[in-house]
Amino acid sequence: MEHYTKEYYKKQSEYWFNEASKFAKQRDMLIDDNAKLRKERDDLKRNIDEIVNYVDMKVNDNSKVYAYIAMKNKLDEILKEDE
Repeated sequence: MEHYTKEYYKKQSEYWFNEASKFAKQRDMLIDDNAKLRKERDDLKRNIDEIVNYVDMKVNDNSKVYAYIAMKNKLDEILKEDE
């Protein structure tokens, strides 16, 4: 195929459109993956904050042994929610 022909430019246009479409799909997939990871991160942060608050409350209110047992039970409960 000769350069500077209408057919040549049409083929080039189709090629670059297809290449750009591939990158757009990859971009969209990365955006979706990023959103999922951010949601998962926020859920994990929320769980950690809940655990820390619960442990602080129990340590301040009760003996250390009871606080440990209560903390272990609460942690098990939170981890079961994630499954």
